[in-house]
Amino acid sequence: MSAERRLVAPAVLLAAVSACAPVAGPAGGLPFLGSWACTGGLGPALDFTGVTYTEGGQTLNVVETASYGPNYTLDLADGSRVTLFDVTGTTLTWHRPATGESRDCTRIP
Repeated sequence: MSAERRLVAPAVLLAAVSACAPVAGPAGGLPFLGSWACTGGLGPALDFTGVTYTEGGQTLNVVETASYGPNYTLDLADGSRVTLFDVTGTTLTWHRPATGESRDCTRIP
């Protein structure tokens, strides 16, 4: 393998990994961290700390977080999953794949 070819492979790998990396949000964290008010009565608010997810007063540990561009999937300790679509600094769409429920949410300042 030529030296030129050996340098290209790591550069391509780095570009592919970087495309899946989380986007920095408020205070350099994930962009969905914080509290959100949602349509459809999802309790008083949703709250994300990075290690916990609170919905309607019930707090669960987040086991794994995956990002796909502006979308995130959170696997929770009770075996459930929550997906966050089109996350921006002020809005996101909350979705629970198991039930098909979706809600539009806005950040609580």
